Amino acid sequence: MVHPIPDDENARLAALREYGLLDTPQEEAFDRITRLTARIFNTSTALITLVAENRQYLKACTGFTVMETPREMSFCAHLLRQPDVLVISDTYDDPTFRHHPFVTQNAPFTHPAPVRFYAGAPLRAPAGHTLGTLCVLDAQPRGPLSDLEKGVLRDLASLVMDEFELRRLQRAASDGGAVFTARAARSNHAVLILDTHGRVIDANARSAATFGYDTDALLGKRIDALINHAWQAVMVLRMDTTCVGEMAPAVSPTQTRDLRATRSDGTSLAVEMFVASLPVQTVPIPFSAMAPDQPSERNGRMGWVAHSDTVDPHRDAALATAVDVQRFDGYGLVIRDPARRRKLESDLYRLARLDRLTEMANRDAFLDRLNDIISERRAPSDLLLIDLHEFRMVADSWGPTIGDQLMQVIANRVREITCNPEAVDHAQCMAGRVGENAFGILLWPVPEGDKTVSAQQHPGRSTTNVAEKATMMGQDFLAQVRIGPLCDRLIAAIGRPASVQGHSVSISACIGSASFPADAKDANEWLSNADLALFQAKASDPATYRFFVPSLRETVLRRRILEYELGEAVENGQLELFYQPQVDLATGEVLGAEALLRWRHPSRGLLAPIDFLDVLESTALAATVGERIIATACEQAARWRNRGFPQFRMSVNLFGRQVTSGNLVSQVMTPLARFNLPPDAIEIELTESTILRRDSVTLEPLRELRNAGVRIAFDDYGTGYASLSLLKDFPLTRLKIDRAFVTNLVHDAADAAVVQAIIFLAKHFGLHVIAEGVETEEQAVRLRQFDCPQAQGYLYGKPVSAEEFELRHLRMPHAFPSEPQHILTV
Repeated sequence: MVHPIPDDENARLAALREYGLLDTPQEEAFDRITRLTARIFNTSTALITLVAENRQYLKACTGFTVMETPREMSFCAHLLRQPDVLVISDTYDDPTFRHHPFVTQNAPFTHPAPVRFYAGAPLRAPAGHTLGTLCVLDAQPRGPLSDLEKGVLRDLASLVMDEFELRRLQRAASDGGAVFTARAARSNHAVLILDTHGRVIDANARSAATFGYDTDALLGKRIDALINHAWQAVMVLRMDTTCVGEMAPAVSPTQTRDLRATRSDGTSLAVEMFVASLPVQTVPIPFSAMAPDQPSERNGRMGWVAHSDTVDPHRDAALATAVDVQRFDGYGLVIRDPARRRKLESDLYRLARLDRLTEMANRDAFLDRLNDIISERRAPSDLLLIDLHEFRMVADSWGPTIGDQLMQVIANRVREITCNPEAVDHAQCMAGRVGENAFGILLWPVPEGDKTVSAQQHPGRSTTNVAEKATMMGQDFLAQVRIGPLCDRLIAAIGRPASVQGHSVSISACIGSASFPADAKDANEWLSNADLALFQAKASDPATYRFFVPSLRETVLRRRILEYELGEAVENGQLELFYQPQVDLATGEVLGAEALLRWRHPSRGLLAPIDFLDVLESTALAATVGERIIATACEQAARWRNRGFPQFRMSVNLFGRQVTSGNLVSQVMTPLARFNLPPDAIEIELTESTILRRDSVTLEPLRELRNAGVRIAFDDYGTGYASLSLLKDFPLTRLKIDRAFVTNLVHDAADAAVVQAIIFLAKHFGLHVIAEGVETEEQAVRLRQFDCPQAQGYLYGKPVSAEEFELRHLRMPHAFPSEPQHILTV
C-alpha cells in the first residue's frame, strides 16, 4: 500500500524532530488521553500516532500492543494531506482501505480483529504541519461521525498537542537559551524567559496577548509583578529539580491550586505555570574572585547554592587557584490558562460518561449511580433492565446506519417516558444504555426534604410501612404497584413501528426488574436478580416484563442447563425432523406433510417441541436450526417427489429470528435450487408473533419469496390478536385453523361459527385453508360440511420419522432402491 507524501514533508519531518517524541517511553499523560478517547467513542482501540519518514510510531495506545508499524501500513499517514478529521465508516466498502493489512489481517502483526471503522484527528504543530493523529479504531462498521463527535475528537487532539508543546519547549530548554527562545517564538503557549534574578528578558507574542502588554513593555519586568509569588514558586521548584532542562509544573507556595496573574488593565486571571531551568554554562573563576565571607567546607567538597548565581564554589586554600563553576542562564516559563483546559477536560469527562449514540448515561455512569443508591440506602429503589428483542438482527439485516438510527429513536422514546414525572411516579430517575441492545432504568425516592408530592398521593413510592405492606402483599405486588404501569408504557412505546430511511421497522422489548433492598443487598446481587427477571421475561414473550422472585434462580438455572444441552444437541446431531401428513378431506389423499422438530435427548428420550422449543427460540441457535430445518425438509421433499409423488408439498415452521435475519430468501431459495425443487414445493408457516410485525424487515423478504412462488401460511389463525388487515397486508397463501377451535367443533356452536368464519374469510381473500388437530371422524365430517378442503391431525397420522412416514402414508408406485433409508437430522 503506497503511503501519501504531503507537500510539506521536509518541513513536517523537521518539526517532528523538534518535539523529540519518537522512541520515547510511554507516559501517563498521553495514556490517559487514549483511555478517555476510547471511552468517549466506545471503541476498544485509541491511538496517538506520529508519522515519521518510513514508519509510524505509537506514542500512546489503548487496546493495541504494537508500538510501531511501517508507514505504508498506517491509516494515519492518509491524514497528512487531510484538512480535518478523517472518518472511514466501513473499510470493507472503502476502495482505499479494503485491502489494507489491518482490514484483511494479512500482516505479520495485526489488530486483534479486522479494522472496520477508523476516525482520526490531525495533531498539528503551531506552524500547521501534521505530526500524526489521535485516532479510534473499531472492529464493527459505524455510521459517520456527527459534527459534535468530530468536535470532541478535535478537542482531545488539542489536549495531546498541549502536552506535545510542553515536551518541545522542554527539549529546547535542554538545548540552550537561544534554541528555547527561537522555539518559544513559534509556540501557541505564552512563554517568558527570565534571568537569574527573576526579570523578563524575552517574551513571545502569546505572552503579550495574555498579559495585555506590548512585547517590549514586558522586558525588564520582575515576574512577581506579573504573577503573584511566581519567583518564589520558581525557586521552590528549582530546589526540587535535579535535572537541568526539566519542564515541571509550579504552584504558589501560598496557594493549593493556581497562581494569579495581573494584566495591564489590573484584571486578575488564574494561570498554571511550567518551569524549565535553561542549561548551565561552565566558566573558569579564579579563587581571588570568591567572596571572602563565603564559608568553606573542610572536607574538600564543593558547595552549591542553587537559588543565586553570585555564590561561588570554595575549597581549601591549598587547592588550585581556579575552578569550574556552574552558572544558570535563566528560566523558561510556559504559562497556560487552566480555565479552558479544565472546562474541556470536564466536558470530555462528562462525554466519557455518555453513550455516544443515544447521549444517555453509559454503563459506567449508570453503575456509579446504582452504587450511590446502595451506599445512600435509598429505599425502595427499582432497577429495570430492558432488552430490545431482535434489534441485533435488524441491524445486521439493514446495516449499521439504520441500526444506529433505530437505536436513537428508541432511546428518545425511553427518555421521553422517564423524564415524565407522572410516568415514574415522581421518583428520581436515571435511564442509560447499558449494552448494545439494552437499556437500564433506575428509580429511587426523592429525599424527604425535596418531596413536592405527598406519600398519600403516591403510595407506590412511599417509604413508610414498606416492610408491613411487603409482609401483607409480597414484594412482587409492591413492585407491580410501583413500576408495572411504567413497564407497560415502555413496552408499548418501544414496540411502535419506527420510520427509518424510508423503512418501517419495529422491535419489541422485554423488561426484568429487581428492587433494593427487598431483592438485593449489594450491586452485584441487584444486577444479577434483575437479569434473572429479564431472562424469564425473554423466555415468556417477546413483549413482556417480569419481577424478580427468589424461585427464579432455580427456574433460570434449569433453563440455562437446557440451553447448554441444546447447543450440544445441535453439535451432535440429536435434533431430527418428524413428519405429519396433510390430507385432502374429500378423498383422504396425502398431499404433503408438515416437518416438525424432535430432540432425541441422550437421557430423557424423544422430546416434543413443547419441552424445548421456547428455549430454542430465545437463543441464537434458532437461526441455525431453522436454516437446517428448511434444507433438510427440501431434501426429503425432493426424495419423495423423485420416488413417485411429484406434487408432494412440505410445510416448515419459521423461527422469528429467521424472518428478520436478513437472509431468509437465501435460506429458502438456495436449498430449493440445490434439490431442483419448484418454489411451490415448500410452504413456510408464520406464527402470530411474526405476523404482528408489519415492518419492512419482515414484509420485504416474505413478499420476495411469495413473488418467487413459495407458499406462505399463517399458523394458528384466530387464536390471538391478528386483525383482518393482516390478511390484506401479508403475502399469505393459506390459513391454518387452530386445533383449539377444531377440538369442540362438533359440540360448541361458538367454535363452529369461528371455523366457518375463517373458511369464509380465506375463500374471499383468495387463500387456501387447512384445519389442524383433527382427531375424530365427526370433526372431519363437520369440516367437510363447512367446505374445508384439507386437514391435519391424529385422525390421519401422528408425526413420525421419514422412514415410518413412507411406510404408513406413501404407497410407492415402484420399489425403493436397496440402499438403507436415510434418517434426516438437523
